[in-house]
Amino acid sequence: DTLPKYDIEKFNNTYNNIQDSLVKISDTNEVNIEELKTELKTLFENLTDTVFEQSKEIIELKNRMLKVEEKSKMVKKSKIIGDLLDPLVKEMHDYFNLLPGRPYQYDDSQVEHSGHRIP
Repeated sequence: DTLPKYDIEKFNNTYNNIQDSLVKISDTNEVNIEELKTELKTLFENLTDTVFEQSKEIIELKNRMLKVEEKSKMVKKSKIIGDLLDPLVKEMHDYFNLLPGRPYQYDDSQVEHSGHRIP
């Protein structure tokens, strides 16, 4: 249905902060290792959350596909059974049509209701 939601702005800010830290390191040899570690940790946590959510979505989609496939197989089986029974039903119908008085047709003229015959 939908892709996992994550804060892309937060992700971009973290990425930009890391890039800024790396530029500082290469330009001035100033290194704030703790700040860089924190930014990298945040970045990887965001990436991990995103990958986890996408994996969940993939598993859910796969389960839905398996259910659809199972229903499709059941429909095919029902069609096969129907195709097998159809000639038998037609043959029985033809046989009943040959019987005198067509006994297979429902006739309620003799049905009694609460002891009274229905007109």
